[in-house]
Amino acid sequence: KPAELLKIESVLCDQIPVVRRFTGRGTVVVDPNTIFVTFICNKDAVAGLQPYPQPIMSWTSALNMAYLKLPGRAPEYRLVC
Repeated sequence: KPAELLKIESVLCDQIPVVRRFTGRGTVVVDPNTIFVTFICNKDAVAGLQPYPQPIMSWTSALNMAYLKLPGRAPEYRLVC
């Protein structure tokens, strides 16, 4: 519920855009360097990938991890375990 996660008056007063992600899971701070990506394809476009949030999140996470291993790609603020 927005009222539990946001200071509604401040959001409206400061005209802060708020987007609800289909995956849920907490707050994301968006800045000018944030990139949103949308995949539009047939449900059988990726072999073995089920068209549901959890399998899609796992698949995109694997893509993201491969990208971040490239030299100079990991942002400075990213936590490394």
